[in-house]
Amino acid sequence: MRFIYINKGTSPTKFQEYLKKYNNKLQQQGQKYNQLLMEGLKGNGAEVISISSRPINRAIDKKVFFKKEKETEGGIKYNYVSFINLPIFRNITVFFNVFGKVLFVEKKESVVLCDALNIAASFGAWLAAKIRGLCTVGIVTDVPCHRPNNDKVPVHEKINLWLMTKFDGYLLLTEQMNDIVNPKKRPCVVLEGHSDIGMSEVENKLDGKFDKKVCLYAGTLRRVYGIENLVRGFVKADVPNTELHIYGEGDFRRELEEIAKEHDSVKYMGVAPNSVIIENELKATLLVNPRPTDADYTKYSFPSKNMEYMASGTPILTTRLPGMPKEYYDYIFLIEEENENGICEKLKEIFSISPEELHKIGLRAKEFIMREKNNVVQAQKLIRMVAEEMKK
Repeated sequence: MRFIYINKGTSPTKFQEYLKKYNNKLQQQGQKYNQLLMEGLKGNGAEVISISSRPINRAIDKKVFFKKEKETEGGIKYNYVSFINLPIFRNITVFFNVFGKVLFVEKKESVVLCDALNIAASFGAWLAAKIRGLCTVGIVTDVPCHRPNNDKVPVHEKINLWLMTKFDGYLLLTEQMNDIVNPKKRPCVVLEGHSDIGMSEVENKLDGKFDKKVCLYAGTLRRVYGIENLVRGFVKADVPNTELHIYGEGDFRRELEEIAKEHDSVKYMGVAPNSVIIENELKATLLVNPRPTDADYTKYSFPSKNMEYMASGTPILTTRLPGMPKEYYDYIFLIEEENENGICEKLKEIFSISPEELHKIGLRAKEFIMREKNNVVQAQKLIRMVAEEMKK
């Protein structure tokens, strides 16, 4: 089976080059998600061809024209379409160039797999696939019009949501997404994410931890994601010999920097490559994702960060997100009261547990996520769904 994967990522090598060139300004979460899924498909014997618009826009690089390129890495073929790097022109050129690529792809057992949030590229691919009679699958990792602080919905999000309803099948992060993006109840598979199977070989050693008990958060620094509650809850807990390390960028950064000046135990680490963050996740005592559960958008999301945390083998503290399957509850610590006081008390409770016991809890979570949710196992579920659809 051949998967034509429409996305805006690059090969791992090129992405590292871009991170260095653009000073870590690129969005790393989407790159990692798509790369792991492509590698999972390849690990199941599928042929994978990536057609990408690249993760570059005018805000990142002022260069006007990017020519098409090709490369192969890890058995995956990467095709980068050309585009004019100017507002509006970028979307138009990406649309037509992706359209042309898919229109002339070899049809035999080809499935067009689209990162549905990439509107111009996915629209071009979808239209060409319809003309060619190819099966299309939309990967929906977020639902437009249902995002935090989204009181006034932009026109492009309405267009994006319309496009999402047009695929022949779906890969969804949560069951709740199905009601919105799949009104015709076409085939779908719900995969809340996938962990890197390569982490199976990475040891989390108790004697490799930081000297102090480190609580670590890596992600977007937005108040709406509960980061302020985490910081103030940690400061309030005032547990001896502990530190809070925070990586990321967002609207809470300036206030965080001020808090860090007042409290030596709070460390703002800036933005770092994912490889560096994972290295420090292994050294931490506790990994935290304080995302609140009361907002509507949480039904349509599952933070990939949670899976990365669990794969590290370090214990994780998070909330009861509506989109998180209950099977996870046996392997994580849960924030019951989603406020400053609730986090304060939970941190005191966790840090009172011996380092040895905490280490065992983290390794148990890793064993679960590596066995049940690695990218090869998860990709196999997608392949089965697609194979059934193609038989019809």
